[in-house]
Amino acid sequence: LDGTPEVVINGETGYVTAPEDIDDVAEKTMLILNNPDSATQMGANGKRKVVEQFDWHRMADVLEAEYLRLAEEKIADWNKR
Repeated sequence: LDGTPEVVINGETGYVTAPEDIDDVAEKTMLILNNPDSATQMGANGKRKVVEQFDWHRMADVLEAEYLRLAEEKIADWNKR
Protein backbone atom coordinates (compact mmCIF):
# COMPACT_ATOMS: atom_id res chain seq x y z
CA LEU A 1 0.00 0.00 0.00
CA ASP A 2 1.20 3.48 -0.79
CA GLY A 3 2.92 5.05 2.22
CA THR A 4 3.15 1.81 4.17
CA PRO A 5 6.95 1.46 4.00
CA GLU A 6 7.35 4.92 5.51
CA VAL A 7 5.01 4.22 8.43
CA VAL A 8 5.16 0.53 9.29
CA ILE A 9 8.46 -0.23 10.99
CA ASN A 10 8.54 -3.92 11.81
CA GLY A 11 8.07 -4.43 15.55
CA GLU A 12 7.98 -0.68 16.25
CA THR A 13 4.80 0.60 14.60
CA GLY A 14 3.35 -2.69 13.41
CA TYR A 15 4.45 -5.83 11.65
CA VAL A 16 5.56 -6.40 8.09
CA THR A 17 4.86 -9.70 6.38
CA ALA A 18 5.75 -11.11 3.00
CA PRO A 19 3.01 -10.70 0.40
CA GLU A 20 0.56 -13.59 0.45
CA ASP A 21 2.26 -15.26 3.45
CA ILE A 22 -0.94 -16.18 5.26
CA ASP A 23 0.87 -18.06 8.03
CA ASP A 24 3.01 -15.01 8.85
CA VAL A 25 -0.04 -12.73 8.77
CA ALA A 26 -1.81 -15.10 11.20
CA GLU A 27 1.27 -15.24 13.44
CA LYS A 28 1.61 -11.46 13.57
CA THR A 29 -2.12 -11.06 14.18
CA MET A 30 -1.89 -13.41 17.15
CA LEU A 31 1.11 -11.46 18.48
CA ILE A 32 -1.01 -8.31 18.44
CA LEU A 33 -4.04 -9.99 20.00
CA ASN A 34 -2.01 -11.71 22.73
CA ASN A 35 0.06 -8.63 23.62
CA PRO A 36 -2.34 -5.69 24.02
CA ASP A 37 0.25 -3.51 25.78
CA SER A 38 2.68 -3.99 22.90
CA ALA A 39 -0.11 -3.37 20.38
CA THR A 40 -1.04 -0.14 22.19
CA GLN A 41 2.59 1.01 22.18
CA MET A 42 2.99 0.22 18.47
CA GLY A 43 -0.21 2.15 17.77
CA ALA A 44 1.11 5.16 19.71
CA ASN A 45 4.46 4.90 17.90
CA GLY A 46 2.67 4.78 14.55
CA LYS A 47 0.48 7.76 15.37
CA ARG A 48 3.50 9.79 16.47
CA LYS A 49 5.36 8.88 13.27
CA VAL A 50 2.41 9.87 11.06
CA VAL A 51 1.94 13.17 12.90
CA GLU A 52 5.66 13.96 12.59
CA GLN A 53 6.11 12.92 8.97
CA PHE A 54 2.73 13.52 7.38
CA ASP A 55 1.31 16.57 9.15
CA TRP A 56 -0.63 18.52 6.51
CA HIS A 57 1.56 21.61 7.01
CA ARG A 58 4.70 19.61 6.36
CA MET A 59 3.16 17.77 3.39
CA ALA A 60 1.98 21.09 1.90
CA ASP A 61 5.52 22.46 2.22
CA VAL A 62 7.00 19.35 0.59
CA LEU A 63 4.52 19.50 -2.30
CA GLU A 64 5.03 23.24 -2.77
CA ALA A 65 8.80 22.78 -2.92
CA GLU A 66 8.42 20.01 -5.49
CA TYR A 67 6.05 22.08 -7.66
CA LEU A 68 8.43 25.04 -7.52
CA ARG A 69 11.38 22.83 -8.47
CA LEU A 70 9.49 21.39 -11.43
CA ALA A 71 8.33 24.84 -12.52
CA GLU A 72 11.91 26.12 -12.41
CA GLU A 73 13.02 23.18 -14.56
CA LYS A 74 10.30 23.93 -17.12
CA ILE A 75 11.19 27.62 -17.20
CA ALA A 76 14.85 26.75 -17.70
CA ASP A 77 13.90 24.40 -20.57
CA TRP A 78 11.75 27.09 -22.20
CA ASN A 79 14.53 29.67 -21.88
CA LYS A 80 16.93 27.36 -23.72
CA ARG A 81 14.71 27.50 -26.82
